[in-house]
Amino acid sequence: MAEQSALNYTGICGSDVHYWVEGRIGDFIVENPMVLGHESSGTVTQVGDAVKSVKVGDRVALEPGTPCRRCTPCLSGHYNLCDDMRFAATPPYDGTLTGFWSSPEDFCYKLPDHVTLQEGALVEPLAVAVHIVKQAEIKPGQTVVVMGAGPVGLLCCAVAKAYGASKIVSVDIQASRLEFAAKYAATHTFTPERVAATENAARLLKETGLVGGADAVIDASGAEPSIQTSIHVVRRGGIYVQGGMGKPDINFPIMALCTKEITCKGSFRYGSGDYKLAVEFVASGKVDVKALITGTVKFEDAEQAFKDVKEGKGIKVLIAGPNENETPLLMACTQEKVIPTSDYMLSRYETSGYFRLPEPFASIPKADFLFGPSPIHQLPRISEALGGKVEIWAKREDCNSGIAFGGNKTRKLEYLIPEALEQGCDTLVSIGGVQSNHTRQVAGIAAKLGLKVQPLPHTQTLTNTTQAKLVQEHWVDITNPIYSKVGNIQLTRLMGASPILDPSPFGIEHKPTLASLTDSVLAAGGKPYPIPAGASDHPLGGLGFARWAFEVRQQELALDVFFDTIIVCAVTGSTFAGMIAGFKLLELKHNCPKRRIIGIDASAKPAATRAQVLRIAKFTAAKIGLSEQDVTEADVELDERYHDGVYGIAGEGTVQAMRFGAETEGFITDPVYEGKSLAGDSESVSC
Repeated sequence: MAEQSALNYTGICGSDVHYWVEGRIGDFIVENPMVLGHESSGTVTQVGDAVKSVKVGDRVALEPGTPCRRCTPCLSGHYNLCDDMRFAATPPYDGTLTGFWSSPEDFCYKLPDHVTLQEGALVEPLAVAVHIVKQAEIKPGQTVVVMGAGPVGLLCCAVAKAYGASKIVSVDIQASRLEFAAKYAATHTFTPERVAATENAARLLKETGLVGGADAVIDASGAEPSIQTSIHVVRRGGIYVQGGMGKPDINFPIMALCTKEITCKGSFRYGSGDYKLAVEFVASGKVDVKALITGTVKFEDAEQAFKDVKEGKGIKVLIAGPNENETPLLMACTQEKVIPTSDYMLSRYETSGYFRLPEPFASIPKADFLFGPSPIHQLPRISEALGGKVEIWAKREDCNSGIAFGGNKTRKLEYLIPEALEQGCDTLVSIGGVQSNHTRQVAGIAAKLGLKVQPLPHTQTLTNTTQAKLVQEHWVDITNPIYSKVGNIQLTRLMGASPILDPSPFGIEHKPTLASLTDSVLAAGGKPYPIPAGASDHPLGGLGFARWAFEVRQQELALDVFFDTIIVCAVTGSTFAGMIAGFKLLELKHNCPKRRIIGIDASAKPAATRAQVLRIAKFTAAKIGLSEQDVTEADVELDERYHDGVYGIAGEGTVQAMRFGAETEGFITDPVYEGKSLAGDSESVSC
């Protein structure tokens, strides 16, 4: 079960700076903007129903990685080696330099009352040191050499001391760090020179009295000369642990490794029990992490703090907060070295109301037909009328555009139209029912766009507006002759389209009437761009509402809320499917909590709708950075109880829901789609 914490302090790690400056550490490459930070403490603000070990208000140290718990390393207790680890500030996952962080219960470590939140932020690097020293198998009375006197190296000295090491040598090229190490935990210090590794090793052993070599040598620097020296310093049969990361390939004294039968180990992050032991070391006073803190800066001053750490100033710098909002502060970027921290919500969200999508999603061409993010607002009277236990909000796709009254199809068409224009199409061809919102919006887009036709012979140029050719079938069983003269179809004609009325019945499949109309445009010398019903079963049909998911996430951050359940009507399916793909991308790649997305079937053909939603969600997921396998049948939660047995006709339950929304809060819904969604929402909430 998960909990959410407001972050109080975050330490700046060398890896954060490395990502910030270089955009990569080894095979971990930053391909999209990424929020930094992983050394954090916080205060619990929210817990899941089954959480028992922590409660709201508890102060915790946060272990920033979440393993899969299913693979062989996880099941054997080595979860730090999990291939599917979601680790903060390791591409592609965002870090903890944000207002709030959600974490599994067992990865939150309650701090004793006498341990400060500043100390809690240093539990993470201490856990790294604990794991390294465990790998070194240090026993009481043994001798240890630690190469590198940065934060992790110093903490390795402190942990080795806690384990009972009798001689601890700290090695570094900076005199100030060695001076601190001598006061902190080292019994001896050593400054290497620019000479051969064998010469430095011989002088170190002589000056520190390590006859025969050290029982264990830990490299916490990652520097090639340091690694080479280490192998010559460790005794025969001793242990060498590589804890620091440097160049991916180096010259290594393999002969000495073999002839001395050195046990050589790597150390990566921390594993089972390491965080718990780190907290105990701090609580007992065996390791003093406060001594390493050389500065604490305000959240808004974090960029300067990163620059200072990059220049080697101080030992451990903490960033205080934020705990009043959830605005990501710093990101790593492969193109920019200096990241602005004002007038900007970093990571993927901008204060202007727009946001940046991750790649490859961001590079998919898109037109701009909307005002911007569609408005979102609370429905407090409806919430209260349904028991007051659940907050109900509405995101208004009916208020999203100035073109033909807008609507959800306009959002979808933002991704289809660039392809039509790129192909040089001059006619949008589509299909819907007589009172179709979709065909109205297609006609509006066609009226909005202007296309230049290629020059004709004799250098003549023809300029024309994009046309809309529409077939509107008898999807709803209404025989009143005025039905085909007013409403949406009247607006469609007003915008210049000439709909062809066809008696074919409702269906969400690709209809032969659309194919026939497309062929007729071709035969007349036009270049048609066919758009299926609802702009849905189209390779680009789900993208608009996959993007909508990121828009919702941006609004959640601004409003300080989290919508754990999304309810949407489903007929042709790409609105529902796009949401599934978009929220799945946020969940799997961007550390967002999982949420329910419930489709309310209004097609009265739920099997066909369910299959189409799954298909669209899968191919949309594959376009935006996931695989089709990331979306499963379990993600398509389709409620079949509210379709009233037929498409387009409102039953008594739908009418009651529409009346309830209108009378309670002036909230107007339609009888074909969202009236049914409101019926489902109302019943679910009131149960």
